[in-house]
This record gives sequence, structure tokens and C-alpha cells, in this order.
Amino acid sequence: MLRNVRYRGVATWNRTRKVHDPRTGRRIPRVRPTYEWVTLRAPHLQIVSDEVWSAVERWLAVVNVSFAVGTSPGLCCQSLSAQYLLSGFLKCGMCGTKMVVVSGRGSSGQARYGCPMKHARGICPNNLQLRQDTLEREIIGGLHSRVLHDAYTLCEFKRQLTKKLEGARSQLG
Repeated sequence: MLRNVRYRGVATWNRTRKVHDPRTGRRIPRVRPTYEWVTLRAPHLQIVSDEVWSAVERWLAVVNVSFAVGTSPGLCCQSLSAQYLLSGFLKCGMCGTKMVVVSGRGSSGQARYGCPMKHARGICPNNLQLRQDTLEREIIGGLHSRVLHDAYTLCEFKRQLTKKLEGARSQLG
């Protein structure tokens, strides 16, 4: 809601166009250039005042500068709030989509990571599904044996984390 300009009273059409994919037979949305967008003021849609919108934009800019992780935005980064440890970090080797848990959710304990484009849409040829517990054990074990066994690495991590947190506290203050 904090990024949807419709709540500010602005309606935009013609942002995307559908292109036929001959391989899959499906229509795929593609973003149009901004000069093709049709934008109109729609005051009857406005539920957030311009003052509140501006204040939120300023606040989001501060959050993004303070808490950005690589190219991910601040506190709203999905990877930081994901239910499963590796959601958003793994990528499909065939289509490049972020792999997520596609089956076995819930109490069964047999959750499996896979390509959502294969599972939900059937447009990726990647059939690979990996058990969550096995994958997490392998990755954490690899990190432990290659990175975390070195005392220097832990000290350096602590130093950089402390520095980052002090910078974040000063900006929030």
C-alpha cells in the first residue's frame, strides 16, 4: 500500500503489454516504456493525503539507506522475513527464478524447494526438487566447515556487524 500510487489518487494504464511466447503458447506480460503509460489524476481514488505520502516516502528512503542488503530494499526484504531459511536465496539454474518451497509445507516436515515457474506455471523445464532439511543441512555444514571454523572470520564478522549497527543507530537517532 505504501508504494501504490493509486491510493494517492493517480491512475495509470498501459504499463504492460502481453506478448505471445511461441515455446509455451502462453501470453507473457512485458513492461512498456514509461512514455507509453497513460497517467491521470483520480481524486476519487485518493485515500492517503499528499502530506502523509511525502512523509512515508522520506521514511522509506531512510530505511532503504539504513538497512539495505545488497540490491534488496530495507526492512521489507522478503528474504529476511521468509518462513523458510533459504527462500529467496536459491535460484533456478534454468530460468533464474528464485526457488521456493513448492511442496510438503506444514506439519509433514517434508518441505521441498523447487522452481515456482515449473511447479505453478509449467513453463520451466527444471523438475529438480530438493528436501528442505537435506539442503539446509548441506549448506549450513558447508558454511561451518569452510567459513565459520576460522576464529578470524568470526571476529571480522562481529567487527563489521558492530560497525553497521552503530551506523544504523546514528541514522535512526
